[in-house]
Amino acid sequence: MKTKVIGTKAKQRSQEIVKGILSIKTFVDYLKKRIVNEQTIKSEFYRFVLKKIAKYDELGGGGVISMDNIKKYTNIFELIYAALTTATESNSKFS
Repeated sequence: MKTKVIGTKAKQRSQEIVKGILSIKTFVDYLKKRIVNEQTIKSEFYRFVLKKIAKYDELGGGGVISMDNIKKYTNIFELIYAALTTATESNSKFS
């Protein structure tokens, strides 16, 4: 998976800058529902992903990720990518 963070801290007035955050709450809720219904090994992987997310106190309940701290969560984004794509998909398709 190709990961890149693009900075936007150019000389701009504060009213021109849009505050950006990411929330993974919907994703966490999705995994919890999938675990209940999933009959394959995927449920174990989903549990693994949820445990990794829970290690970050600020994300444990599906919290928000500040754009200023986005690099801190690269491994979480890779797990989200792995959970949402099939094992047979080519990585080049998404790069």
